[in-house]
Amino acid sequence: MNGPTALRSTGSGGAQPALAERPPEAQPAAQPSTVPGDQAQKPAPKSFPEVVQLAQARREARLAAQLKTDVHLVRFEPGRIEFRPGPEAPKDLAGQLGRLLGEWTGQRWVVSVSDETGEATLAEQEAAEQSRLQAEVLADPRVQAVMDAFPGAAISRITLPQETEVETPGDRDDEPLDPAADDEADMAAGPPPEDEETE
Repeated sequence: MNGPTALRSTGSGGAQPALAERPPEAQPAAQPSTVPGDQAQKPAPKSFPEVVQLAQARREARLAAQLKTDVHLVRFEPGRIEFRPGPEAPKDLAGQLGRLLGEWTGQRWVVSVSDETGEATLAEQEAAEQSRLQAEVLADPRVQAVMDAFPGAAISRITLPQETEVETPGDRDDEPLDPAADDEADMAAGPPPEDEETE
């Protein structure tokens, strides 16, 4: 049985049933984005050294060592790597690298082997840079004097500073190295003039 119907009067004196007003429909809630929230945070190496750094960050130390010592890079672009493997490189290095890069970056990487000579390995490039730096350092007369004073001494490795050095008081040109110099300068200048009293 239906419930009571509300009546409303009309101009002709009769009563007609009033239509019940429908409540406003609720607006659908905003749907969350279907893009994973961490997609933007995935790494995107833009060079081969960054690929090696990514392997190290993901604790693939053996893979990172193989990439440094057994890979002669031929071509690199995001999503594609071509290299000539060294004699000690594993046969599945290209497939393993492509699979791991796909997992780490969320993008497809094509890694292929080439017969072209390619660049020197990263380890060879680093060794050549060390040799260049050592030659520059040994050409310094001060270093030569130290080497002459200590026969048999050798430079094993040169590390370049990666951070800006913090200035210390002794490094400033406007500060004397000897604190006594300040005292002598003050004595030479004499005592400071006394303020004149005004009446």
